[in-house]
Amino acid sequence: MNIALDIRMINYSGIGTYVRGLLEGFSALADEDVSLYLLGNEPQVPRVPSKLCCEYRCLSLPIYSFREHLFYPRTVPQVVCLHHPHYHCPVSYRGRLVVTIHDLNHFLFPEYLPTHLHHIVAKWILKRSIRRASRIITVSEYIKGQLVEYLHTEAEKIDVIPNAVSEELRPCDDQERVVQFQKKHQLPAQYLLTVGINKPHKNYEFLLRVMAHCWQSKAVELPLVFCGISERSRANLVATIESLNIGPRVIFLPYVAHPELALVYAGATALVFPSLYEGFGLPLLEAMKMGVPIAASKRPPMPEVAGDAAVWFDPTDMDEAGAAIQRVVGDQTLRMSLIKQGRERAQTFSWEKSARATLDVYKHIQNTSGV
Repeated sequence: MNIALDIRMINYSGIGTYVRGLLEGFSALADEDVSLYLLGNEPQVPRVPSKLCCEYRCLSLPIYSFREHLFYPRTVPQVVCLHHPHYHCPVSYRGRLVVTIHDLNHFLFPEYLPTHLHHIVAKWILKRSIRRASRIITVSEYIKGQLVEYLHTEAEKIDVIPNAVSEELRPCDDQERVVQFQKKHQLPAQYLLTVGINKPHKNYEFLLRVMAHCWQSKAVELPLVFCGISERSRANLVATIESLNIGPRVIFLPYVAHPELALVYAGATALVFPSLYEGFGLPLLEAMKMGVPIAASKRPPMPEVAGDAAVWFDPTDMDEAGAAIQRVVGDQTLRMSLIKQGRERAQTFSWEKSARATLDVYKHIQNTSGV
C-alpha cells in the first residue's frame, strides 16, 4: 500500500507536532506493509525518524502559495491516497485525499487572518477540501461535531483519531539538569505554568487578571510562567501586565522543543489552561504525562482530553477560575489524586495507536476504491 504524506509543516508548532508524532507512530509499526512517500523540503529530512522506511520526495512549493495550487500534482507519485495534515489542500490535486482538520479557527475566527480576502479564500478551500476528501480525520469528537454542525459534513466520513505526546517527553530524573535549566532561564524552583502560542482564544489576558486578584489577596504566591510565546507576539500581554502592575510575577519563555520541555514541566506546581477554544488541547496531555496537576477551562474538547484529571472552571468567570487554581495549588490530597488520574489517563494516548488508526483509514480507502 503506497501512501503519500505531506510533511512540509513538520517544523511548525501545532500541525508540526502532529506530523512529527504521526511519523514517530509509523516508525513503530514496522510490521505493516505500507510504503510512505514523504513530500517535504530538503532541510526537513533530518526530522524524519531513522527507523521509518520511506521514500522522500523534495517538494519546493511554499505552503499557502499559488505555486503549490498550480504545480502540486506533478510531485505526487501514484499512491492509494495523499494524506494532507491541514485543511489547506492544493486545489489542483485530483487523486484520493485524506485530510486532517485540527480545528475551525480560520472559519470561526476570521480576525485571525490578515484580510477579509484571506478569510474568503480559506473558507472556500476548507469547504472544497471537505468535499474532495475520501476521509476526514479530526483530533476530537468536538471538532467532528463542529464539522457536522457548521459545514454539514457527513459524520460517516469523519474518523476521530486523538493526538498524543512524543515518547521523547518524559519526566526528568536528573535534578541537576532541572536546576541548571532554571538558572539559565532565570526561573524559580516552582511556578504555575501555561503553554501555547498567544492568540485571543487562548484567553491569557483573562488569566493575568485572575492571577492579579489571587496575588493581591495572597491566596496564591507562585509566579506564572508563559511558555511558547515569542517576544514579537506578546505586546498585548505586556500591556496588561503593566496595567495590573504584576510584572515581577510573570515570566516568559520562548518555544521549547522536546526533550527540554520536560525541564519546563519539572518546575510546574500546576498547569493552568484557560482557553476558550481548542481542537484538542495538547498541553493537558503533556501535563498529565509529566505528573503535573491541572486547572483548566471546561469548554470542549478539554474535558474530552483530561476527563477527571483536572479541576475545571468557566473561562469567563474570574472567581471560579481563581478558586480552581487555589484548590490545585493548596489541596495536597486533591493534587495527589489529579496526578495519579492524569498519569493513568495519559497512558491511553500514544502516537503508535494514532498511527495504527490512521493506517486503518488508508486501508479503508484502498478497500473501497479497489486499488
